[in-house]
Amino acid sequence: MNNIKQKSIRRLSALFLVFMLAGVLFTACKDEFFDDSVTHDLPGAPTLTAALTSAGDSTVVFSYTQSVAGWLSYGVLSGEGNTVPEDDELLTSALSADKKGGFKVTADNLSGTVTVSGLMPNSDYEIFVISANVEGVVSDVQGPLAFSTSDNVAPSLDGTTPAVSETANKALGFDVTLNFDESVKVLDESKFIFSYLDMETLDLVEVTADSANASGKNVIVYQAATNIHGQYVFLTVEDGAVADITGNTYDGITSGLDTEDLPEGLYWRISLVDFTFNSSVPEDGEIITAPDFAFKLNYGRAIAINDDYTKDMVKIKYTVGNVVTETLVDESYLEVVDDTVLVIKFPILPDHGQAISLYVEEGVALDIYDNPVSEVAYGDISCNYYGYDRTHILGNYTMNGTSYWDGGDESLDITIEADPGSDNGIIINGFLGSTESIIGEFDGDYGTITISIDEQSLGDIFGDGSEVLLILYDGVIECQIDPVGDMVCVNWWGFYVEPGLGWYNIYTSSEWVKEVPPPTAAIKSPVVPAKRILSTDKKLERK
Repeated sequence: MNNIKQKSIRRLSALFLVFMLAGVLFTACKDEFFDDSVTHDLPGAPTLTAALTSAGDSTVVFSYTQSVAGWLSYGVLSGEGNTVPEDDELLTSALSADKKGGFKVTADNLSGTVTVSGLMPNSDYEIFVISANVEGVVSDVQGPLAFSTSDNVAPSLDGTTPAVSETANKALGFDVTLNFDESVKVLDESKFIFSYLDMETLDLVEVTADSANASGKNVIVYQAATNIHGQYVFLTVEDGAVADITGNTYDGITSGLDTEDLPEGLYWRISLVDFTFNSSVPEDGEIITAPDFAFKLNYGRAIAINDDYTKDMVKIKYTVGNVVTETLVDESYLEVVDDTVLVIKFPILPDHGQAISLYVEEGVALDIYDNPVSEVAYGDISCNYYGYDRTHILGNYTMNGTSYWDGGDESLDITIEADPGSDNGIIINGFLGSTESIIGEFDGDYGTITISIDEQSLGDIFGDGSEVLLILYDGVIECQIDPVGDMVCVNWWGFYVEPGLGWYNIYTSSEWVKEVPPPTAAIKSPVVPAKRILSTDKKLERK
């Protein structure tokens, strides 16, 4: 490809050199011709005839016949009574003219016509023409060929800015510039009408343009209506709204929808913007107590599921502990209710204790103007599903505590019963084999149990007259319940043996693992641990 370009450049350069040499040759021959000390033996001057063929609003056509091959040059000068140009000035097109040009004449184009365009309507001009043979001998200058341009042709519309297009990329309230082929003006009482496609009714709403101003070959038309993102905009220019400088009027153009509801004429489309929901059910961070709930996103405007929907455009993530499960949502689980609410149902119902997060890709649903709904990223709407009732945690547990001193675990057996005097109260029995009950509070919505004491006696567990105290370092311990009823407690707590014997153990955290299957007995026979003292310092700093 580069070689081809280089050859083309060399050929053009060679052609340019030929013309330059011709100009030099002509100048040299002319100088020698008028030098008396030089003997001249040049061929005769070529003959040239030129005549006007036609003149229009902005163009003129003249014909020529040249006797021999060589070059032809011309100049179009405005006005009348112009001085005849010098032959070398005209041949080299160096004269100050409105339009000028020249070309090589061969045996194939010894006669022909030349069209000169870009002239002013209703103006006087004169054409001058000259030829030269290959040796540089010039003909007599032909002209002036006088003519006047007319203006009987109406202006035509060459295009618009922005260009006609149904691509949704136009700004709200954009202006339209009509580009004509000649200078124009806006006539009084002229009408420029914008039409806006109402997607609810599929009707075109007409609004007369706010104003229209002419400048040279352009007319700028300003919108008066408020646009809607995604809306189609049409512009109709009435017959006689625009005229050229001599009064020839533009026929106008009608824009809108054709018989097949396709856009025609001058039309554009406003850019699309995404939009987010006004409210959601559940709200972010909400606790859910019913497993058959659905996400509901209210957008406050009419929407429809995207025809190009694929099931990976909506996802639901279930998280419990370190276990994360993600499921794709098929379109059958989506529904639009009341025109404005996107309902997303669960392909897999959540389980107790799971954190649930929603993902919605941009464009899952569209409004009537094809504006897409915004993305809902994971974490934008998350909720937790518990909905436990108290029976979920009743039964026997093994409590595995992490020791403050050595980080080792110790297992204790306990039993949780319902407090018959309270809807949410629980009774915890069996700490270190104690028959003393610990009272706690169950919360099914948040999946927790809470024990609120500073310290409580568990009695003479070891039968030696000493008393064991259950001490909670912050006066409270809260355990989070998982789907199978197991619990995790991160608070510090411990057992102290009175009088002054020291700590049996202190735990920085604990896991309560439910016995499966649940026992039939209300209270499991406790295993009384061997008495041991790890520390005698009761003043250990509470955490």
